[in-house]
Amino acid sequence: MIEVQSFIKSEQGFVDVFAFEGTITDPDYIDGALLLRINGVELINQAMWDYVDQLWAYFTSGLLALAEENAFETCFPDQPITVRFTPLRDQVLISVDCHGEVKAVVGKGEFIREMATQARRFFERMATLKGIGRHAYDNEIHQLAALPASYFKAATHDG
Repeated sequence: MIEVQSFIKSEQGFVDVFAFEGTITDPDYIDGALLLRINGVELINQAMWDYVDQLWAYFTSGLLALAEENAFETCFPDQPITVRFTPLRDQVLISVDCHGEVKAVVGKGEFIREMATQARRFFERMATLKGIGRHAYDNEIHQLAALPASYFKAATHDG
């Protein structure tokens, strides 16, 4: 099971991006956080906050690499945190190194499908916020649309 949430950091603390009603004052540096849990293992949490839209853009590139059977590694935009996606046949190993490494394995199709869906929802929501240009995330949305359609069909099993 994959759990993903996106947050904007505001004066009120971390606010779910879908509940955020404020104005983005600097669209180049949007503080926020992701929560990523896979099979009950917390890989990313609010303590690892950074520029959330840039992080989602990095992960979008990672999903494209993974769909092509390539491993992917990136660091958070402004934190010394490393994230790796390693394909293992029909599964993927996700590892996050922040003061120690945390790992989880999940079906590759499930991971790509859920992360791409959440990334698209995030970018589409961000483009509606005050202070953000309506087409600010068109490139990322276009990249996500380039993922093979097979990842978005109902799967009977992911292995």
